[in-house]
Amino acid sequence: MPPEENQATDAIQPVSGAENAPAEESTPAAEPVPAMMEMPAQRMKARTTYPSEKTMAEIRERDKTCVYCGKKFDRAREADRDTVEHLNHRQDWDSVGDYMREGKPVSEIVAICCMECNRNRGAKPLRKWFECKYCADKAISYQTATQVVRNYIDKYEKE
Repeated sequence: MPPEENQATDAIQPVSGAENAPAEESTPAAEPVPAMMEMPAQRMKARTTYPSEKTMAEIRERDKTCVYCGKKFDRAREADRDTVEHLNHRQDWDSVGDYMREGKPVSEIVAICCMECNRNRGAKPLRKWFECKYCADKAISYQTATQVVRNYIDKYEKE
């Protein structure tokens, strides 16, 4: 094995498209960023953690109402405001970075829901959350949730 393959096997790899980002001064702009090149942690996290503005715009275009209760968003009332929801029930953006590094579409795990549903769900898995009184009272279930939610459950929360 070449020596460079034995080094830092857990090094962070740049995400797809990162090679087109502005290059460091020592690297010509046309060259891709080498996988083993040391990069500032903050810069790497910003690149790999948050979805692009384009991706978020596509998600917002798809989710014009709450993906759970179907409520139309209303910024005048806090409970009805739109919020970003992590379908995988993680409350951090690191899972988004994981998806991006794996080449998976972030739109599979990020959706827009109302503040009231977001607060009530918290970090519960979707199938478990659908069993609670809040969901029963609001008639929220697998059958009534939007397709993106059902797709997520079918792919990642199999019984």
